[in-house]
Amino acid sequence: MKPFIKTKISNLNLQSFKGVIQYDLPQRVLLLLMLAFAALALLTAVGMDEYMLVALPAALTLVLFALIKPEFALGAVFVGQNLFAVILALAGVEKPILVYLAIGLSVLLSVGLLVIYGKGRPVKDLNPILLSVGIVTLIFIFNIPRTNFQYLTAVKTFTFMTACILPFALFQFLNGKPAVIESAVKYGVLISLIPLLYSLGVFLMSNITGSFARFNALELVHVNQFARNIGYMAVVALWFAFGTKNRLLRSGLIAFIIASILMIMVTGSRSGFLATIGGITLFIMIYPDIRKRNKLAFLTISLAIIALPLFFGFGSMFSRLSNLQRVDLSVAGRVGMWMAAWEHRFDHILFGVGTGNFASILPAWAIGAGLRHPHNIIVEFYIEWGLIGLVSLIFLYLSPVIVWLRIRRSRLFDGKTKGLANLFITLLAFSAVNALTDSSAADPQLFLSLGALSAIYYRKPVERCI
Repeated sequence: MKPFIKTKISNLNLQSFKGVIQYDLPQRVLLLLMLAFAALALLTAVGMDEYMLVALPAALTLVLFALIKPEFALGAVFVGQNLFAVILALAGVEKPILVYLAIGLSVLLSVGLLVIYGKGRPVKDLNPILLSVGIVTLIFIFNIPRTNFQYLTAVKTFTFMTACILPFALFQFLNGKPAVIESAVKYGVLISLIPLLYSLGVFLMSNITGSFARFNALELVHVNQFARNIGYMAVVALWFAFGTKNRLLRSGLIAFIIASILMIMVTGSRSGFLATIGGITLFIMIYPDIRKRNKLAFLTISLAIIALPLFFGFGSMFSRLSNLQRVDLSVAGRVGMWMAAWEHRFDHILFGVGTGNFASILPAWAIGAGLRHPHNIIVEFYIEWGLIGLVSLIFLYLSPVIVWLRIRRSRLFDGKTKGLANLFITLLAFSAVNALTDSSAADPQLFLSLGALSAIYYRKPVERCI
């Protein structure tokens, strides 16, 4: 192992890397951005007592594997929050924001390795996805000084920059390398076994009681984010299962998907559960090599899977999925926040109230209950950023559809690449379903999917089909 690693390191084209940074303006600018993000991450961590540097070794544990195969580090970025939460939980950390810091540092590591290996280069052209993400980024930057809740604005902006924009920027380096993305996604499924097995182990050893108790193996990650990350990788595993001819591997992937769905159910995350089943169903519907009869049969099975916990429940934790009338600030709280937002719909029409300031329009009962964001991405973009935010949100979800259709209709892309594009448009739909009842604008899974789809689009010039 050691000689192999030494050979790998000796083969790094460091001189070429130095020349690229010296003479290529886009990469020089991106290098400065990387340094700025690293400085921002470390400065944000300062003051977090003895845990301020725990995230750094958590990220650097990937170095050994990344030097051998950079795609492995990319796979860890796909797994994201849940993976790093396991590492930090084992270290006894109690600072949730460090989960995002670990992701950000790992992304920086991956970007650097890809540049050094010569597998990546920055995208110089614009496409709809790049433009839409750029607009949302400008909104975040513009709203940094406009805060009524300094901590909420800082955390939301930090999360967006480290867990959303950095991964998006990372995938722009994969221009011309869809095979790298495919390899990273497969590694991601393998790596995601770590948080899944950890969660299953904690669940089996836990003594959870109460009619509506919710299971969360990783307190560093909110229970709905915990469930969403599991569901995201379950959809990826389905794509992997359809793409392999190895029966043993396919059986293992199916077991992985079933275990993931059961784990989501015990969390009681209704939005995560529906998004996962919806994502799996959509992938089946757009998969080209399945007969229509089989697709309808699978759709029926999916509806049955949704109906079982929603209408019958399975014990103490599953019962939360079957009771939509429970006034536990999950349903009633969401409706209350949406009604409060509706009353203020004309207060700040153009620019909104500012990033993280949604709580400023909430009644006292909502603030006392710790509610901070509206659990609906449409309400969030409009109230916090006004009509400008609403237009940017529409473009954010429309742009990948345009790019996906161009890829599907173009003869310049082979079937394998189109299948990869189908996966990421499915994952974007997964994020869209979840965003209607839960996720915030700072959603790592959303921007991972946007970045990967955009990178696939740059494989070669695309004929303008639309």
